[in-house]
Amino acid sequence: MVHPTLRRCLFWAHLATGVIAGLVILILAVTGILMSFETQVIGRAESKIVTSKAPVSGTPAGPEELVEAYKASGLPGRPTTLVISSDPEDPAIFQAGREGRQLFHPTTKESLGKGAEGTRRFFQIAVSLHRWLTWPAQRAEGQGQQGQGGPGREGMGMAQRGEGGQGQGPQAQAPGGARGESGQSRPPGAQGESPGEGRNQPLTWRNVGGQITMASTLVFGFLLVSGLVLWIPRKFSKKAFKAVMVPQTRLKGRARDWNWHNLAGFWAAPLLLLVIVTGTIMGYPWANRLMFKAVGEEPPVRQGPGGGEGGGGAREGAGQGEGRPPSEGGGERRRFRGEGGEQAQGEGGERRERGPRPEGAQIAGGDNAGAEGGERRRPRGEGDEQAQGEGGERRERGPRPEGAQAAGGGNAGADGGERRRPRGEGAEGGGMAMGGERRGRGGQQDTRPIVATGLNQALAAAKQDLPAWETITLDLPGDTTKPVTATVTDAGRGRPDRRVKLTIDRETMAVTARENSFEKLTTGGKMRQFVRWLHTGEAGGAFGQFLAALGCVSAVVLVYTGFALAWRRLAGMIKNKRAKKKESAA
Repeated sequence: MVHPTLRRCLFWAHLATGVIAGLVILILAVTGILMSFETQVIGRAESKIVTSKAPVSGTPAGPEELVEAYKASGLPGRPTTLVISSDPEDPAIFQAGREGRQLFHPTTKESLGKGAEGTRRFFQIAVSLHRWLTWPAQRAEGQGQQGQGGPGREGMGMAQRGEGGQGQGPQAQAPGGARGESGQSRPPGAQGESPGEGRNQPLTWRNVGGQITMASTLVFGFLLVSGLVLWIPRKFSKKAFKAVMVPQTRLKGRARDWNWHNLAGFWAAPLLLLVIVTGTIMGYPWANRLMFKAVGEEPPVRQGPGGGEGGGGAREGAGQGEGRPPSEGGGERRRFRGEGGEQAQGEGGERRERGPRPEGAQIAGGDNAGAEGGERRRPRGEGDEQAQGEGGERRERGPRPEGAQAAGGGNAGADGGERRRPRGEGAEGGGMAMGGERRGRGGQQDTRPIVATGLNQALAAAKQDLPAWETITLDLPGDTTKPVTATVTDAGRGRPDRRVKLTIDRETMAVTARENSFEKLTTGGKMRQFVRWLHTGEAGGAFGQFLAALGCVSAVVLVYTGFALAWRRLAGMIKNKRAKKKESAA
């Protein structure tokens, strides 16, 4: 039994915080309901596109025929992956970058466009409201999404969608990691753009909205716990517990609202607590660290943009684009535009010797100023400084000939010019294109023609290796000397523990390697991977999604009845105050 004073304090704290955060909690609950069956809705919409063009009959076209159809269609871009579904009515999906998905009919090989764009836009709006309370802006074709990974929820720092070639396999995502806007892989738990991350984030409504939603999630947790305490009857009796555990259909007005409020809060408490805890872990770095500490592990340190953790000061949980403080040694940490975030070793990152800059002398990119007496920069690699951080790039600088420009990620071809080794060559953490093709800096992908020979046999080998497959994502190679890689999943949206990468020999068409990156993770890493799937209910399949939706419906009922009870209480207080004034006046 709760002490009366404690009950009174909890009640007023419960009422005040509920009124303040109720509207945001309502938005989170409604958008959560809308997104509950996102996968199935989008899949159904795109299946209708297939059947509306031509009935699905006969043998489905193989990957080789589909690649030839893509080439003949004249569509721009060079696809990196091809997704084949076990459902005969699902389209074949080419992925040519973050926004470059193209659908093809599985039997007629007819181009079907980008798919259910209106449906995807609807869920994109729901995600944006759910995470940042913002209405997402339309993007031009080919423009990547910031941290979202498509219209769905893949970019929340969690495992990604198993369709459209996005986030398929270890190539597109480090084991257990999440991909941000720049396509860099991060370890599980080292988030890229959570509302709770980043100490120097710009003051935009997106960031402010993210902070509001996360704070409201914590408030909702307090409301749920305090509500369970207030739920305990003052006297333990069968009648008292029946009043707060069994629906009373004949009640009206305040009694009905009170009954519904207690019912929803009690029966949905486990589901809502799970949603709140997982949402907090995804949103706040301190909660993410606490989860790893709970299992006796050190949380992973988020790698810098170049993939290294060196002296550049990678910081666990730091948001992308976060400003770096000046070094203690008086030097200045500065990353030039176009550099991939090399980790400098030594005080302040890059050593500089300053002097008066002559008139007209300018400092360009990361090159040394050639004017005598101007600012002279000693690039990393000269003297005692380390030229290459982990996952960084090695540079050898020299006078750049007139007209020679360093390409976005390629080596400058002019003699004596700046030679750059793109991130990822010979180092972990390099940027990889979607589906495994390596990109140079600046997001340029492999432009070599697709070698389709052998893809039909590779698909057959993958099907034979995993007969219960649901989707198979084939990397589209540009080199005949390398084996074919296929990512196979037998669970919706490519659940990380059900996703296997197969390596298939080109000559024998036999599977030479099977890799499930989830199995290599530590206990904390596995837990972090499943946080996102528990949050949406997809860890339990369609039934889990139904339970998650049911929890969101319960949250809507709690907000509605809570506001109704608060309004009735306020109206009653005003009415009593007026009645007392009339009595005193009389």
